[in-house]
Amino acid sequence: MPTPSPQELFDRLVARLAAEPYRTAGLNAAFQFDVGGPAGGRWYLKAAHGRVQVGHGLVERPTMTARMSQAVLADIASGRLSGEDAFRGAVQMEGETTLGVYLGEFFGP
Repeated sequence: MPTPSPQELFDRLVARLAAEPYRTAGLNAAFQFDVGGPAGGRWYLKAAHGRVQVGHGLVERPTMTARMSQAVLADIASGRLSGEDAFRGAVQMEGETTLGVYLGEFFGP
C-alpha cells in the first residue's frame, strides 16, 4: 500500500474530526503544520468553541507550530511513530509544545 500524501492525511483528518468530535472537545488552539518533502506544504487546524477548521496554508497567530517531513507525518498516521516519540525530536515544535500530544489524536490510527 503506497504511503499517503500529506494532503490525503489532512483530508482524512477533516473526516475523522467530523466523525469523532471528542478528539478536539474543549480545545481552543490554532495549529500550524509545516510538512517538508516533495508533496509537502503548509496546513492548519483551528479548534475553538466546538468548531474545527482544517485548511491548506497559514493560520494567523498559531498556538503551536509543528515542522516535520512527510515521512514523519505518515509514520504518525500509521502508528509507527507515537506522539511521545515525536516529542523526542522527529517533530520540531514551537509555541505551546505541550499541544504536541494532539498529533497522535489527530493523525494516529
